[in-house]
Amino acid sequence: MAPELVALDRLLAAAVSASMGRPVNLDTVQACQPEGQVEPLFLVSRYRLIGAVGRGDTVLVSAAVESVAEERGSPVTVGRRLVHVRTQLDTLRWLAVGSHNASWRICGISKEGIGVGESYANDDNTDWVPTPGSWTALRATVDSLARLPLR
Repeated sequence: MAPELVALDRLLAAAVSASMGRPVNLDTVQACQPEGQVEPLFLVSRYRLIGAVGRGDTVLVSAAVESVAEERGSPVTVGRRLVHVRTQLDTLRWLAVGSHNASWRICGISKEGIGVGESYANDDNTDWVPTPGSWTALRATVDSLARLPLR
């Protein structure tokens, strides 16, 4: 597998782990890290790498990404998060950046403006669509889907 796709695989594997509620360190796989909160943030359940286009030290990499929820800041209440539970399949693209030591990192936000990774929400600041919702149920869904291949 091409090194830039290995980097994307590491980012998306970390995103699945984060969606399951596991702690992850995205600093090791991300370049061009976003400042502040990214919106929307997709909670990733599984993915399939598609390919890479370009050459040199910046390459466009892509993957089919299945998400089980979309998280945003509440449009009504400051400090609350709005989580729309739904299953959605998207093709997302990121810039992969190579460095002088041949390691590759992924720019943190997809070209489509989607963030993946750790949620900003918790049980105390989440409004669910549809209601009722829970982080326990959502993480169990991710855990179940992550075991299946994405075709």
